[in-house]
Amino acid sequence: MKRFETPAWRRKAGRISWFAYFAAMLVWLVLSYGELFRLLARGRLFALEIGGRPFVSDFVMYYNAAVLAGRCTAGGIDIYSPEVQQRSLLELISPVVPELPFYLQYPPPFFALVRPLAYLGMTAAWAVWCALGALLVVLSAWCLARESGGLWFRRAFIVVAVLAAYPAWHGFRVGQASLFFFPLMLAYWALLRGGRPLGAGLVTGLMMVKLQYAPITLLVGCLLGRLRFAAGAALASGLLVALSVLLLGWPNVAGYPRALWQAETSGAVSGVNGEMMQDVRGALVILCGGDGPVVHLGSALALVAGLGAVAWLWLRAGKRGGCSREQFNLCASLTVLILLVTSPHTHVQDFLLSAIPCAWGYAAAERAACRSRPARLLQAMIIAMPALTWVFYLFRELFWLARLQPFFALALLMVALIWPLARDSPPPP
Repeated sequence: MKRFETPAWRRKAGRISWFAYFAAMLVWLVLSYGELFRLLARGRLFALEIGGRPFVSDFVMYYNAAVLAGRCTAGGIDIYSPEVQQRSLLELISPVVPELPFYLQYPPPFFALVRPLAYLGMTAAWAVWCALGALLVVLSAWCLARESGGLWFRRAFIVVAVLAAYPAWHGFRVGQASLFFFPLMLAYWALLRGGRPLGAGLVTGLMMVKLQYAPITLLVGCLLGRLRFAAGAALASGLLVALSVLLLGWPNVAGYPRALWQAETSGAVSGVNGEMMQDVRGALVILCGGDGPVVHLGSALALVAGLGAVAWLWLRAGKRGGCSREQFNLCASLTVLILLVTSPHTHVQDFLLSAIPCAWGYAAAERAACRSRPARLLQAMIIAMPALTWVFYLFRELFWLARLQPFFALALLMVALIWPLARDSPPPP
């Protein structure tokens, strides 16, 4: 028995355990993504009924946006009219009929950017959309893996872990824009860290397709990049608005704020499911039993608190004589997590962004000086993350009965564990 207690045996057992876990993730990845093609073959990928209730994927809304953008080119229509969107959508998903008008409240530049999809059929457009998203997600995960160091096995493990986690799979399942937002977010941090704020500002212009995350990304960009970042963001935004006016017409661009407000507050359309959100808003909806004024006020206060926490975090880091690479990564990790939990609109697929704090947080927790119990807990939690996300999905009904949003709770726990690492990380030499 003593030979099983030697350091050499423990190292061998550890390598076997890592390989077994990696193999299990790889098998799960193949099986779960294979299910998407089975759904496509059975005609159940875009719209179907589950338990007598209709389900429509997000990609149908995106493709519908492309179709409506094309019709704007041919003749002026109100792309933010629920009736116009609903009529066009029903042509795509018949005979499935949503219980409420399925509404897309993305900003005008999104309609302009997805316009080329209308040249393809919906199935071909989904294939192109997901293929491009998969390429960008894999490249982004590989960049995170290369930065973490280690041998090829560790890098392959990170890439497979990102793809095998439920947020990534769900992003492909519904064809979500989160597949593209994750690479943009990683590029944003890499450019800021590399001292290229103009480029980070240009990337931020594209990221504003998801407006709910713009306040924090703009705040950090302006704190770190100042006028050069602001110039890049303004230039990218101005070009996208000009493209939108050209393709959609000024009335559609000018009418967007009213359309966004009505979609988020009226309850007359679907696509804004407060009880499904994994953030402060989602938690408040569960506790209050509905998405009313109290929830909206609480969400607004959470966003303000998140902005304050992020500003304090980066200003404090700057007072220490600038950020070391590790400290920057940890502050960025905390910013991503705070952005997710305080945003007024965060769904499960958006937690693909958590790959960034997972990779950078694990690397910091691995340092010998940080081998505290919280650091070990953080490492164990990150390693288990791909499996945990599927547990959250498979037992979602139990979490609902417990009045708990699991991804939201997990993000809060990660903030609590990464914060001491950021506080104690060494300043630049």
